[in-house]
Order: sequence, then structure tokens, then C-alpha cells
Amino acid sequence: MEFPAFTKAIMEAHEEPKHYHFSNEINMINRIVLGVSAAKFKEQNGIDKKVHSIRPYLELEQITMIEELQRIDIGLIVAGIEYEERKQVLQAVCQKRLLALAG
Repeated sequence: MEFPAFTKAIMEAHEEPKHYHFSNEINMINRIVLGVSAAKFKEQNGIDKKVHSIRPYLELEQITMIEELQRIDIGLIVAGIEYEERKQVLQAVCQKRLLALAG
């Protein structure tokens, strides 16, 4: 997943980046794609809390969607788009992709 580019975009977007800026972005994307945060996904799927990444437990389609939304989010962050607007854009992209897959 796009963590180095994500980290760079977040670092450049905030005068004083906080530890939660990164986790907020990742959790937003996980909630859009999975419907829950990574922590909740672990709980719902019986995955040990100590496991760092949920990626090995995801379907290929979920991984692909997360990676696509991460790339889009990086561009939105760099463009200076606020969190709520980024969230709306990412939700719309995800819905569009899901409709295309279903149709």
C-alpha cells in the first residue's frame, strides 16, 4: 500500500503533523472500503490485535480498492482539499467502482 507517499503528503500538508493524521486517513479509507476500521475488522474476523496489517486477510478486490483510494487521497491531500471533502470524493469513487463491478 502507498504508505511512503501517504506519509510524505501528510507531512507536507500539516505545519506540525501529528501521529493521528496518518491513522485518520487510513481509517477513513478502511471504513469506506470495508465498512469498519482495521481494529474493528480484526475484532470481527478473530484476528489477533497484535497483528499489524490486515492486508493478508483481505480479498484482492478490497486491496485493489484501498490502493486506488490511497492514490486518489494523496492527490487530494497535496491539492489542499479538506478531510470531509476528501472523504466525500473517495466515497463517490468507491460507489462508482462498486456499481461498475455489479453492472
